[in-house]
Amino acid sequence: MKFLIEAIKSFPDKALLFLSKRRLSPSRLTKSRLYKRGELRFEDPSFNKFVVGLMRVRNEANIIEFSLKALAQYTDAIIVLDDCSNDGTSEIIQTLKEACQIKQIIRKDEYVFDEWGDRTALLKSARQLGGTHFIVLDADEALTSNFQQNNLLRKLILGLEPGDVIKLILINLWRGVNQYRRDHSVWTGTTFPIVLCDDGKSELEKGFAHFPRLPVRAGKQHIIQGDEYGLLHFQYVNWRNLLIKQAWYRCLEKLHLPNKTTAEINARYAPSKDESGLGTSPCHLDWLDGYPFFTPNIFERPETWREKQIGKWIQEYGEDYFSHLDIWDIDWNFEESRS
Repeated sequence: MKFLIEAIKSFPDKALLFLSKRRLSPSRLTKSRLYKRGELRFEDPSFNKFVVGLMRVRNEANIIEFSLKALAQYTDAIIVLDDCSNDGTSEIIQTLKEACQIKQIIRKDEYVFDEWGDRTALLKSARQLGGTHFIVLDADEALTSNFQQNNLLRKLILGLEPGDVIKLILINLWRGVNQYRRDHSVWTGTTFPIVLCDDGKSELEKGFAHFPRLPVRAGKQHIIQGDEYGLLHFQYVNWRNLLIKQAWYRCLEKLHLPNKTTAEINARYAPSKDESGLGTSPCHLDWLDGYPFFTPNIFERPETWREKQIGKWIQEYGEDYFSHLDIWDIDWNFEESRS
């Protein structure tokens, strides 16, 4: 993969021709390679390649415009699942339909946390749309903008075989958008699969939360190493929003996973705010410079819906029910959230 990246950067046209010949040699096209995409049957994998971006969102009004515009730089279409947003997210998505080629907006009738069901619905819709390749991102993520140079990422994507994935380094921007975490913690160097060349049949592994977002598959994993390119993760930019989000997940598991102990829940989410041995490095300028629509202050705004939800849970179940969860280091505004 590293060789292909350097080849595309130096000789973009010849590298793409190499990828095409490597994939499409007639001797490699056997009957087992024939597969269906929606209503179309493809005998030549070069025909009608269609890259679809998938994103599930809830109350992301602060950042959704940036998230979708950044994703749209690499896709032919986008499908969004809006999980009953009530903060204006839905209206913003609607205004971006044409600019971002949003072909479908899935809206749930009521809010129920169902990550597996949501991601399965997105996958099904992408296949019905005729997608051959999928980029699956959350709203607080964006590909580094230097992937646009020489159409690099798209060429890598179109060079995949059915079942293959691309894994990227997760770049965690830390307490601001000008630095990222770079030390010996779990938040440095972790690779994340976010691109799939679909085989048309693989299914998602079942889970409650934080399970793999791509279907279980038998293809190759192509890893882009180093931190020149990667997946920007903005969760840690606004520290208070981060603490509330992780507290929300702790409470959610306490309510929905009765067989899981409080100690197990705390242990799972403890790394999220562990800054022991913290090291940071300045962000590369070309990670965001290629997105002229990016404005850093979108992450300064507070996210209130999770705090309101926690306040309602505490009111319903009582503080004692959550007393042993590691959520009490936050200056909660429960009275305001209940209003």
